[in-house]
Amino acid sequence: MRALQRPWRGLHVAIVVSVALNLFCLAFIGEQAWRRHLEDRVMLQIGDGGEALSLRGVLRPLIDKLPTEDAAQLRAGFAARIPDLMAVRREAAQAMERVRADIAQAQFDPQRTRTDMLAAREARQKAAAIIQDTLLEVLPQMSDVGRRQLAEFRLLAGRH
Repeated sequence: MRALQRPWRGLHVAIVVSVALNLFCLAFIGEQAWRRHLEDRVMLQIGDGGEALSLRGVLRPLIDKLPTEDAAQLRAGFAARIPDLMAVRREAAQAMERVRADIAQAQFDPQRTRTDMLAAREARQKAAAIIQDTLLEVLPQMSDVGRRQLAEFRLLAGRH
């Protein structure tokens, strides 16, 4: 009778270990998805055309071309600034919503619209300053090859 209980005990341990590994994998995948979600929410206004690109979308093509150490430094530099970039993006989005509401008013107020447009511009300029500050912190630590690749990078095809 005792011999029949041992195989079940081993099976019980295997099931518990399997469940624990599955939970670990789910937590890891969930964390990765959450991080991607947060990064994708950081939106940058690029150019006068108002094309919106996510920070991940901007950085991925660049990081993929950099040497491993340089890519890690650039990634870490921007990861530390994500909360600031998200706050500035929210500020810009709110200002643009106010602009849209101003434009839709029956009694159009050019001064209010101008004020809200300037607020949106200032928010985009804050985002640009954060990006520039991050680059100025990371660039001295990068290799010559990485800095050259960064200097040659073009975000949008056809821009020189």
